[in-house]
Amino acid sequence: MIQNQLCKVTKYLTESAKSSCRSAAKRFGLSKSSVSRHQQKIEARSEIRGASFFETEDGQTWILEFVVASIMIFGILCGVGSDRIALFISLLKLNHFAGLSASSLREIESQIDKIIIQYKNTYDAEVKENCKDVEVVIGADETFLAKIMCLVLMDLKSGFVFTEEIKERRDHATWSEVSRPWTDGFNNIKSFLSDRAKALLKLSKDTLLKNRVADLFHIMNRISSVMKFSFDRKYKSLQNQLKDLEDKARKGCRIRARIIDLKRLIPQVLCDKKRYQKHLRRLSISLHPFKVLSNIRETSGGVNRRMQSSLSEIKQIKEEHNVSDKSKKMNGLVKEIESASSNVDEWWSWVDNSLNSAEILPEFRQWLSSHLLPYYYWKNAIGKSSSKLINRFYEISFKNCASKIKIHPDYSLESIDQKWIDWAETFSTLFVRTTSALEGRNQWITQTHYNGRGLTSERLKSQTAMRNYFLEDQSGRTPCEKLTKIKPECLFQYILKNIDQLKQPRIGKNMQLPQTLVYQGVPA
Repeated sequence: MIQNQLCKVTKYLTESAKSSCRSAAKRFGLSKSSVSRHQQKIEARSEIRGASFFETEDGQTWILEFVVASIMIFGILCGVGSDRIALFISLLKLNHFAGLSASSLREIESQIDKIIIQYKNTYDAEVKENCKDVEVVIGADETFLAKIMCLVLMDLKSGFVFTEEIKERRDHATWSEVSRPWTDGFNNIKSFLSDRAKALLKLSKDTLLKNRVADLFHIMNRISSVMKFSFDRKYKSLQNQLKDLEDKARKGCRIRARIIDLKRLIPQVLCDKKRYQKHLRRLSISLHPFKVLSNIRETSGGVNRRMQSSLSEIKQIKEEHNVSDKSKKMNGLVKEIESASSNVDEWWSWVDNSLNSAEILPEFRQWLSSHLLPYYYWKNAIGKSSSKLINRFYEISFKNCASKIKIHPDYSLESIDQKWIDWAETFSTLFVRTTSALEGRNQWITQTHYNGRGLTSERLKSQTAMRNYFLEDQSGRTPCEKLTKIKPECLFQYILKNIDQLKQPRIGKNMQLPQTLVYQGVPA
């Protein structure tokens, strides 16, 4: 309010030719000395570019929006310190028009954190109240930071984070306490994906009453952690041995046969590395409800056989090269693959039940499941893998579906009802085979923690709120919109409506820019 009043004083002094400090003080109910000091400030900063705009109410509003946006993105989301943000603002000389020192920015950042948490509580309650019948695929995991542990529970289908909480324990009782405020509100939990942690297995069985599904991320990660460096190590070792033998041969040693053997082994190592990568890719692309390229309906049994075959080939390569597995990470993968592949039949049962309950012709039902559904499934799958070759397989599968739909004599995308397109998009996202989204979130938390040299419970809640209600994906939707179809109020505008006005600057006669980047030498 004081800031707005001073803006009115500025406008009065600049627009009225015969205005004086006394008349301005009388008009606005201020003391003559305060108006005089304010007039001196205006004159002192009049040479700054844009000063005439920043002195107005619109200018002060713009500065507030700029400061909130800077703190929201750089301070809260990216973990940049207040000293650096204060330096950034001072370079633009905005600190001459509002109190924007490092300490003031810390106060503003703390206030924004509280407003974001208030926003989160409001929309969390709305999601819980209006989305009881929303279909969710839940994933759970924990991430370890310096001296704390964070439990993360999220919907893998939409990326909506249900909860991120710092806890000292990760037993079943703690997981149940963290998850039940959310999971009890959903009537349609489709599946639960996690690693083999005992607490999570019990959470799935006793709390959620769902069979836990093994996820592909942990299966492939356990294989890669054993195999990925073994070929490079062996290749470098053979190269060094070959170099030593060639040096000895130049000195007259008769070791030609050993050199020939090494030259034969080195290409074999590279060939086996490619063979391993090929079977690892096959392991990945086998776990889909449709066969890649042909788009034929899959079964759990068929998926399991192909994945087990790829695993057997990888184990054979491991034995041929005597790859060490002291931690026995590759043990138990047979059961994990069986659990992961079982999700295929379960997903098809959801699809069949949905179609059987609809009054449609058998031909149309067949077209929906064999043409429209794989079309949207592969469309969503493109770009999700980090492998260019795997993405290429998905693109070809999508193009094959598109061509079949285009030449179909009876049905096309343009002629069917929009509800069936929505149906296909929904069911295509219900088949979740990996917790990669959850692992990515864990990585984000870890990076934020170490970049900001710490992560408090309040800041973690702010991060969760920005993830769920502010950050958008390539489709332009937030995780909240993808999960619930609820479009929340813009978080940035909500903060602007609830934040206090900026304080007046304290500017000395010889004010200088803060030297926060000056490196102080270590004392002798």
